[in-house]
Amino acid sequence: MRDEQKTKQQIIEELVTLRQSFSELENLVSQQQAQQVALQQQTQREQLIAQIAGRIRQSLDIREILNIAVQEIQKFLQAERVFVYRFQADWSGVVTVESTAENITSILGQTITDSYFADSNRRKLYEQNRIQAIADIYTADLCARQVDFLAELEIRASLVVPILQDEQLWGLLLINQCQKPRQWQQWEIDFLVQLATQLSVALQQSQLYQRTQHLWQREQALNRVIQSIRNCLGLETIFSTAVKEIAQLIPAQQAVIVQYLPQQQIWLHITEYRQNSNLPTALGTSIPDIGNQVTKRLKRLEIVQLEDPSCCSDEINGQLAQTSGGKWLLVPLHFNSQIWGSLSLLRNRQSLPWYNEDIELAKTVAEQLSIAIEQSTLLAQLQTELMERQQAEAAVQQKQNIAQKIVETTPDIIYIYDLIEQRNVYINHQMLEILGYSSGAVQSMKEKVLPSLIHPDDINRINAHLQTFQTLQDEEVIEIEYRMKHADGQWRWLHSRECVFTRDRNGLSVQILGTAIDVSARKKAELALWETQQHLQTILDNSPAVIYLIDSQNKHILGNRSYANLLSTTPETLIGKSIYEVWPSEVADTFATNNQQVFQENQAIEVEETVTHAEEVHTYITIKFPLHDANGIPYAVCGISRDITERKQAQEKIHEQAALIDVATDAIIVHDLEKRILFWSRGAEYLYGWTREESLGKKTDEFYCRAAASQLLEGLNTTGATGSWQGELEQVTKSGREIIVASRWTMVQNQFGQTQSILIVNTDITEKKQLEQQFLRAQRLESIGRLASGIAHDLNNLLSPILMSLELLEEKFSDPQTQPLLKMLYTNVQRGADLIKQVLSFAKGVSSKRIIFQFKHIVAEIQYIIQQTFPKSIEFTIELPLDLWSVYADPTQLQQVLMNLCINARDAMPYGGSLKISAANQFIDEFSAQKYFEAKVGYYVTVSVIDTGIGIAPEVLERIFEPFFTTKEIGKGTGLGLSTVMGIVKTYGGFINVESLVGQGSKFQIYFPAFTDPQQQQVLTEDYELLKGNGEVVLVVDDELSFQQITQTSLFNYNYQILSANNGVEAISVYVEHKNTISAALIDLMMPDMDGIITIRTLQKINPHLKIIAMSGLATNEKIAEATSAGVKAFLPKPFTLSELLTTLSLLLNQN
Repeated sequence: MRDEQKTKQQIIEELVTLRQSFSELENLVSQQQAQQVALQQQTQREQLIAQIAGRIRQSLDIREILNIAVQEIQKFLQAERVFVYRFQADWSGVVTVESTAENITSILGQTITDSYFADSNRRKLYEQNRIQAIADIYTADLCARQVDFLAELEIRASLVVPILQDEQLWGLLLINQCQKPRQWQQWEIDFLVQLATQLSVALQQSQLYQRTQHLWQREQALNRVIQSIRNCLGLETIFSTAVKEIAQLIPAQQAVIVQYLPQQQIWLHITEYRQNSNLPTALGTSIPDIGNQVTKRLKRLEIVQLEDPSCCSDEINGQLAQTSGGKWLLVPLHFNSQIWGSLSLLRNRQSLPWYNEDIELAKTVAEQLSIAIEQSTLLAQLQTELMERQQAEAAVQQKQNIAQKIVETTPDIIYIYDLIEQRNVYINHQMLEILGYSSGAVQSMKEKVLPSLIHPDDINRINAHLQTFQTLQDEEVIEIEYRMKHADGQWRWLHSRECVFTRDRNGLSVQILGTAIDVSARKKAELALWETQQHLQTILDNSPAVIYLIDSQNKHILGNRSYANLLSTTPETLIGKSIYEVWPSEVADTFATNNQQVFQENQAIEVEETVTHAEEVHTYITIKFPLHDANGIPYAVCGISRDITERKQAQEKIHEQAALIDVATDAIIVHDLEKRILFWSRGAEYLYGWTREESLGKKTDEFYCRAAASQLLEGLNTTGATGSWQGELEQVTKSGREIIVASRWTMVQNQFGQTQSILIVNTDITEKKQLEQQFLRAQRLESIGRLASGIAHDLNNLLSPILMSLELLEEKFSDPQTQPLLKMLYTNVQRGADLIKQVLSFAKGVSSKRIIFQFKHIVAEIQYIIQQTFPKSIEFTIELPLDLWSVYADPTQLQQVLMNLCINARDAMPYGGSLKISAANQFIDEFSAQKYFEAKVGYYVTVSVIDTGIGIAPEVLERIFEPFFTTKEIGKGTGLGLSTVMGIVKTYGGFINVESLVGQGSKFQIYFPAFTDPQQQQVLTEDYELLKGNGEVVLVVDDELSFQQITQTSLFNYNYQILSANNGVEAISVYVEHKNTISAALIDLMMPDMDGIITIRTLQKINPHLKIIAMSGLATNEKIAEATSAGVKAFLPKPFTLSELLTTLSLLLNQN
């Protein structure tokens, strides 16, 4: 048993051991399989990395390298987005390349501004190959701002691997999972790190290649620039070529050649090139040198870099930042080791800095430009020197040629006379031409030349003349005239000019050089001129005209005896004197001005000149003309003056008489017997509109006269028979306006008593005639007004008790059936009272009762009337805003305004149309007020009445507001409608604007001052209860029994006691009896026997403190003023309401 148990135990142990061995074997197999999978993945990654590395190294283009990388990574890792983020200079970044899965938003090209990498410590972490792996942005250790930022880019999981270049952070390789979290595997991170390393190598290789290509291209371009500079000769072309080439090569935003001008102490921009024409130009501008720290360095031939001119310590360059901000590179240009100027290059602030290779390139170009400046300057100097030498040689040769030509061609005798040998040693061929002797013949005469040829009377003078040469200086020339014998025996006058030609060792004159011209003709001319001058002087001295000659310096050359007599002197004394020496300065100034005009215009002028002599003012008409020398140049002014003082005085009298005619406002006309106009005054021009030039020569009956032929014939016949005629004529002006004139005709006879013309004086009486017609109309209207006012007074007395009765009935009968009837009666009675007020307003000018109200109520009434009475062919519309302001006015008058305008609109649309009333709130400011006549700044309610009728012609539009002016047929209009409208609107401080086109309708805009205080409106418009009395006694005085009864009943119902009187006498009696109990009196102004005014004055004498309310059915302004002067404290126009009576009584009795 034990053996069996042992055997079982051993078997179990062996089985356990075997099982453990199987487990270990399974683990080994699993590990081996995992290692094989890992090895396969590693192999795939290495193959992919090798494949990607091979592909990216085949390209030298950075963008192509990056595109290959992101596409392969996105494909291999099955990521939703892979992109490269490249840093900018300010450490913001741009998504340079991207590869995305379907339905994933692209962020390619997006600029991401993040201050995270601006911190150098953070960048250093990534430069040490920091890897950031985020499985889920919402569970990672990120701040809220970072989560929002990543979510905005649709990033849920992210793996960030740095891309380095030269151990500096160049960019980031980012792998995103956009729709769900992702747990990044270590092998994925390792894979990306290796790939980022390969990208860094490829980028470095690409940039190195591009750098090499760039340097090669720069070298080629530099050679082109240098060759272009060497091929150009002119500095201007060299500079233009250089700035363009270097700006494109370096590159630079702007390239400028600046020249230093030491004398002006400025640096002048002389040539420039701009990559963009929108950049501000610097060409022609200058920069001061004094106090300029930058130019100070340039003058030391230093290269200057300016990252920003605003950072310069001096104010000059600091100001450049406003117009030329950016990165400047200034390279000096020199000439002979001295500063000549600078080559200035500009990049904007965001561009790359100036690298050493940029500076070397600019320095090389500047050196070539400096060489070109030296060569150009030296070439210019050599050309100048060569040209000056050639010009000098040519001048010497030219002088020699000129001298030879002068000797050969001169018309003068040129000779050399030897003072020692007393003979001519040289003489040109002109001797033969002038005196008939050959040169040889004269030289053969030797010392006998003078005695043989000189006139005996001149020989001594010649000998004395020759003695003067011993004291003559070299530069001196002396002249002499003498006679010599011609070969034909005649004597010729010669004029010689001579100077010392040679001297001996002791400085004594040996030979003289002379020229001689034949002046025989001149001598004869001088003699003839002298004789002519004697004749001319005789004529001048005996001429009555004033004659004188003045030179260009205003000095006298000649003056005749008449001219000398004006100055109380002699003609000889005047010669050589200035006009300022003989005339007063104001006269001389006038003379000088006129003389200068003749010299400048070189032609004759005619002027009036005024002078004073013999204590009298004389006026001269003077003709001044120039005198010319042989060359046609004026050398003097000749003046010939004639005294026109008497004629001038006569002309002034004529002008005065003509001016008096022109001053007259009447039209003064003269026509001949054929009615042809001979004279047309200024008054005629004003009256008829035709100018004098348009009128002269025209016939009157074809020109302006529209009178009947019989009337004109009567005027002519009467004038012919009696010498004059007067009457009224209808005529027309140039503009077509018809006028009426009072015409007076007078016959004009010549010196033989024959009728030659008719003088007509016309006075415009058109306005006078119109005023007469208006006066007649006014008289008719006044008669109508008196009749209307009487009727209105009686009607008001009838309506007053009706109104108060209706108010009592409204309180007594409150049932729904009766109330509408009473309100209708009240409304119609009130409307009748309003109509009566309109009649009185037209007839007597009754003062209006103003309240605060809105136009919508008036427009509603107008709408009712129009819909009931206007033709159905007229479409009527209303446009009123809900917030329309209120106005403070009499509603009846404003209803009258709108009704008049609507009726006119209806009459303008006989065949139908549209009529619209609109209103608006409007503020008129100072600018708008200038556009409307009589407008003032303020708030207005604008009411417009617009129709589509026939419109108004411009000439009619100017007159529509004139009283009695109408275009309607007789009996269809009085011409008072629009004038009444204008009067009412002006009463309230408003104004009217009218716009109309013929055939297109009219628009009348009425501007009423608005009442804009909402609180005051509420107070004045809210309802209130009728005020009751306190048992006071009121005396009612009226001759209408019905009015007494209704007033007594009404006041009694409101706690007043009433005493009545039928007239003024009875009222005084009642008041005397009850004066201690009567508190107030209600008195009608128009009563028989004793009227209201006398009654009031009598009661005031009895008790000056009696409180009186006056009332009248004819409430004119005159009546109100008369009652107020009599001591009345309140006035009620009939008919009035019970509430108005109770309110007035309460106010009157309760006032202090």
